[in-house]
Amino acid sequence: SMPEAYLKKYFEMIEVKKEKCYRVTDHLSGFVRYAPLNLIEESYPFQHKFDLIYCRNVLIYFDPPTITKVIGRLVQNLKKNGILFLGHSESGNVKHPELNALISAVYQKK
Repeated sequence: SMPEAYLKKYFEMIEVKKEKCYRVTDHLSGFVRYAPLNLIEESYPFQHKFDLIYCRNVLIYFDPPTITKVIGRLVQNLKKNGILFLGHSESGNVKHPELNALISAVYQKK
């Protein structure tokens, strides 16, 4: 459901196992950082806040008190108006005063 202009500008179509997929262009991937993180640590070691956080299909393995703590830490590390992406099965567990649901499993920080 991404606008066609964004697909053309930021993604390139590839084929994986005879299926059409998209990947981020080399230009945009220079702005993306991937790093391991233990979500249950008391604080996260980031120097800057994020525009986007993808945390899909991880929270389903935690109990409700841990989910609440992890969501709180993710929100602390999200910029104002930043977007948090979760898995669809996790979205019912999100109750944080600084988040607005945009669509199912997608939240924006107030």
